[in-house]
Order: sequence, then C-alpha cells, then structure tokens
Amino acid sequence: MNELITIGTQEISGEGKQTVNARDMHSFLEVKKDFSNWIKKQIERARLIEGRDFIKVAQKGELSKTGQITIEYFLTLEAGKHIAMLSGTEKGFEVREYFIECEKAAKTPIQLPDFTNPAIAARAWADEVEQKQVLQLTLQEQAPKVQFAETVQASTKAIKIGDFVKLISNKTGFVIGRNNFFEWLRFEKIIERRSMPFQRYIDNGWFEVKEATYENINTNGPQVCFTTLVTGFGQVALLERFKKSETFKKFLNKSARGNSQRLVGVEATV
Repeated sequence: MNELITIGTQEISGEGKQTVNARDMHSFLEVKKDFSNWIKKQIERARLIEGRDFIKVAQKGELSKTGQITIEYFLTLEAGKHIAMLSGTEKGFEVREYFIECEKAAKTPIQLPDFTNPAIAARAWADEVEQKQVLQLTLQEQAPKVQFAETVQASTKAIKIGDFVKLISNKTGFVIGRNNFFEWLRFEKIIERRSMPFQRYIDNGWFEVKEATYENINTNGPQVCFTTLVTGFGQVALLERFKKSETFKKFLNKSARGNSQRLVGVEATV
C-alpha cells in the first residue's frame, strides 16, 4: 500500500490512536482556501469534538505568517474519513479508502516466525541484524541534517537571505555570495525577478515577507518596502535543495580559493 498521507499516533481520550495531521490532508486534497479557515469549517461541518475526534497541538518555536503560534490539528482516522467524504472530490474518496486500509492493517495480527524451527529462527535473527545495520547507517547519514534542522527550527526568528547565504557557505563548504545566491533562486524559480518569493513557497512556509513604510524626501507621502526572510523550515528546505541542485556550481564565487580547490574535476560535469 502506497503512503498517500503520513499516519501517526497521538493520545486522544487517554489512549493511543492512529491520527493524521489535518495540514497534510489540506495539502493532499489541494484545497485552495487557507488552512486555518478550512479546518475550522470542516470541524463544524463534520460536528467533530475536540478531545474525542481531534486534538490541537501548539508548535513551540514556530510562528505563522501572521506572527502567531502555529497550531496543528491531529484527526482520528474516523474523523479524517468524514472530512474526506465531505470534500466531494475524487481525491477525497481516495483518502477515505486509504484510511480504511490503514485501519485494517493496524488490526491485522502480526505473524511471528516459527522459532522452534532452527533454520527459520536463524533467518529471523539475520534479518533483524541486517535491519539494525541499515538503520544505523541511515541515522549516521541523517545526523548532520537533523542537527542542522534542530538548530534552525529552534529559533523563532526568520533571517534575511544574506544571513542565510553565510550559513550555507559554512554548511556546504562552498562560497556563493549573496548576489549569486539570488541568481540561483531565480534560476530555480523560487523567487521572481523582483526578488520576491513565488506565492507557493510563502504558503509552504519557506519565506516570510515583511512590509514596512518609510518617508522618502524625494516623493510625497510614505513609501512601501518589502523584506524577504527565510524561516527555520525554509532554511532546512533550501539547504537541501541547494545541495541536491545540479546547477548551483554555476553560481559560485569562482575566485574564492576554497571553491577553486573543490571544483577541480567538477566543472566539466556542471
């Protein structure tokens, strides 16, 4: 069974229940309305009860685009099925069927190997050792990413793109420079020519755009200016996008000594 939406476990009514993050459902169903208004409307339509059908969890250290603490809604699969069907879409039907299969899988008893058979017991032991080795390698590979993610997401302050450039220069070992990084962002179609993020990346929580006014002595009346900030979530996402990009080396500061050493034998493939 392919995973359409991540299923987790939350304590609801004093017991662990399979749950789905309502924000993930909102994204999968491709709802055009903003999440906050959408989920409140669905709770009302489906007559869901907090503490029985869903719980709300404040995300410590995470702020919404309006500067408020981000609230996540975790729905029981039963509540999720109600909301899916109320959407009246093909994707809604697909989600409902997926939740039903997840519930069936959770109720299916686990078939244990016949440990009285020496051959089967040995194979089970070997499989367990192999799985632990794979898990250990995965944790080692992900450790730097997890550490970075925890570091940037622990801060409630989004940072300017220039400050983020300094951060990724330290993390990747390459020197790119602020202007070159802006060119890379345009090339990747993350920001527009006016250096404003495309709306989908703002909606996904990568950026915050702050509006301010100032008095310009050469004009009549106040002028509006905008500042783009990279959120903690956006810092993690952008760093991964940058490292995986096959084109980012085109925008490096080629005169930097560190870059010239690391790019030996690489330019031909870029």
